[in-house]
Amino acid sequence: MDREYSEAKQKLLEKYLRGEFGVRRETRQIPRRNLGERVPLSHAQEQVWLHSQLAPELPLYNEPVTIHYSGPLNVKALGQSFNEILRRHEAWRTAFKVVDGEPVQEVQGNLFISLPVIDLSGFARSQREEAARRIATADAQTPLDLGQVPLFRAKLIRLDDREHRLYLTLSHIIFDGVAIYRVFLPELSTLYKAYAAGNPSPLPELPIQYPDYACWERRTNTRESLAKEIEYWREQLSGPLPEVYLPTDHRQRLPRTFHGSMYPFKLRSPLTAALREFCRKEGVSIFHVLFAGFAALLQRYSGEQRIPIGTVTAGRNRPESEALLGYFLNTVVVPADVSANPSFRELVHRARNWSLAALDHDRVPFEHLVRELNILREPSRNPLFQVMFSLEPPMPAIDPSWRLTQMDVDTETTKYDLYLELDERTDKLLARFHYSTDLFERESIARMAIHWKTLMRGGIANPEQRLSDLPLVSSRERRRFFGSWNRTAAEYPRDLSIHQAFEQQVARTPDATALVYEGKRWTYRQINDEANRLAHWLVRKKIGAGSLV
Repeated sequence: MDREYSEAKQKLLEKYLRGEFGVRRETRQIPRRNLGERVPLSHAQEQVWLHSQLAPELPLYNEPVTIHYSGPLNVKALGQSFNEILRRHEAWRTAFKVVDGEPVQEVQGNLFISLPVIDLSGFARSQREEAARRIATADAQTPLDLGQVPLFRAKLIRLDDREHRLYLTLSHIIFDGVAIYRVFLPELSTLYKAYAAGNPSPLPELPIQYPDYACWERRTNTRESLAKEIEYWREQLSGPLPEVYLPTDHRQRLPRTFHGSMYPFKLRSPLTAALREFCRKEGVSIFHVLFAGFAALLQRYSGEQRIPIGTVTAGRNRPESEALLGYFLNTVVVPADVSANPSFRELVHRARNWSLAALDHDRVPFEHLVRELNILREPSRNPLFQVMFSLEPPMPAIDPSWRLTQMDVDTETTKYDLYLELDERTDKLLARFHYSTDLFERESIARMAIHWKTLMRGGIANPEQRLSDLPLVSSRERRRFFGSWNRTAAEYPRDLSIHQAFEQQVARTPDATALVYEGKRWTYRQINDEANRLAHWLVRKKIGAGSLV
């Protein structure tokens, strides 16, 4: 019975992690807020709002989203659908003001937008996608003012009669991955189908709105109600945690600039299929295996035995929150224990335990935890962790004409030193590294992606291998190490003896280092002088070629 209960709990928590539904810890309904009640920020929104104040001139919390639509498009029905979503969800009609020194939510009663349509069908076919991305990128790199509605920009781009892109730039304070994948896209496709056919909306009215949730959360999530969770995290995060565990190319600049870039890549079908089969055999989720592989990579790079990695939970622990647009995510810190050189299989099961424990204690807002632990904020680094990992919710089962991606537009900013974000699709995993360009060169991040995929491939194929034995270097990189980089042969002038060639080098670079031994350095001039002294001594002793010494 205990095993059955444990397995049932695991499945429930895994679905919560993936955003499929919330863990129903409460049975009481969230009430509607009182008319005229001042609406505070939710704890999740507060974290975004506070961080946004660090660099308001940067699009730090702009999140680009691309909706692909294939087939003939009814632009009027699409606009009608978008505006119905705005009517239904207060979160996307909200601005954030400061009243009496405190940030509050201010909901606009009505909001209607006209979707601007940009026609690129006149461009050469090979140029259309790139032209569309340039337009979307310019939008994404322009900051949004949190005090003004709407906190998004939308552009509809026509590539041809059967291909359109709806590019959205949204502030993270009004949406998260669960909201965009499991609320916005299903509602948009459902409403579009109805309106294109001349039918009314089939969607039921929402019982509450995001501001109602924020008011309820502020009343219920008190220091007293979170005491047990706080003590859990205090114990988990006690003891030394490394501050530096990344192989950066450059030192951190001060003050921190938040300049960044994105490196997209894929885990292709064979590796994804092998990964899913491994998950089936081991009884773990794909999140656990990917997270374990990332922790293993960081261990191999740093040699650390306990590595703090940030991740996010869906935060939708109430049934009413499942259908809402808004930002619910909570950041948690996993002090990944990679000590004692475990096998890959053992590390995956450790990751499973880390994840389930974190989910069971995820009610503590991250900013609240930082305050409770008396962590001093430094302008050059994130508190508690420098590396982030997340897996987006799976695509919902909707009309295949609609697709969504967040992998093709770069804001050129980053909130973390390094952030690995993954998106599971039917036959592959899409991935992207967000990274600080102050710390990393793009070539290093590309190599990191190869190392992680190589390690994952090796761990899945041979799960009993210890972390220290897992392959890290790809066959191409190995060939470069032992092949092209090792081709140091050079033409040698046949009319010169070795001592004549050396003397020519002395003439060219007399003060350059020629030899290092046990910490002592010799220049070419010093070695040449020593060689000359030895030669003169041999001559004085009448020792020449063929002499026995």
